[in-house]
Amino acid sequence: MAAKTAGREKRPLGDLFGLTNFGVNLTRLAPGAYSALRHAHAKQDEFVYIIAGSFMPVSDSMSYPDNDVVAVFGADGKWKYTRKDGTPY
Repeated sequence: MAAKTAGREKRPLGDLFGLTNFGVNLTRLAPGAYSALRHAHAKQDEFVYIIAGSFMPVSDSMSYPDNDVVAVFGADGKWKYTRKDGTPY
């Protein structure tokens, strides 16, 4: 983790402002640094607001276990939806 997040400066702000229902962090990243390792929360969402700079369109995918849907996020910044066997909608 230390190598991937090298260049990350993170300051928790939620406690400072008395927030109890959600957390707020001010994070500054050096070019190429990760804000966090890949993870998932069971009961929380995360929101990232970029003030300056940009992020790389990272490949991602999601599966809908109760439906015949798979979505893949491509380098073009768009989601592509298919059936689980790969056939397009």
